[in-house]
Amino acid sequence: MTVSKAIDQIAQQALADGKSHDFTAGLGRGDTGLTIHCNNNPLEAAGPSLQKHCHARKYTERAKTWFGVCLNPIDQALRFGINLGFPWHQSDEMDTLTKGMGKAARLPGVVSRPGTSGAKVGRNHLCPCGNGKKFKKCCLP
Repeated sequence: MTVSKAIDQIAQQALADGKSHDFTAGLGRGDTGLTIHCNNNPLEAAGPSLQKHCHARKYTERAKTWFGVCLNPIDQALRFGINLGFPWHQSDEMDTLTKGMGKAARLPGVVSRPGTSGAKVGRNHLCPCGNGKKFKKCCLP
């Protein structure tokens, strides 16, 4: 699934039920990530909601930085964005808050990249995204 398709999907869901929907992915080697929220909530509610979600995702991924953007579900235009940049530290409060939160998708496994569709990568070969893990433990769908 490409990021564009994921954005289309969360926009359609937000239009259909009027609720906030999101797409989250870790970027690079896991030291940063991105959350895309799609909703029409007032900025007073949408801003803190996105910030709380990004902080939780940043914590679960043990990332140094995390980016968040909020899109309008009608035209997918950018409403606002945030950037969280601070060192990761273990926190009992955050452990409780994020308990049961699934892992973020890895962006190399989500985005179609030019030049990677021709050569077949074996399950036990190193992943072509460059993180050093085996393909089956990284970007294999």
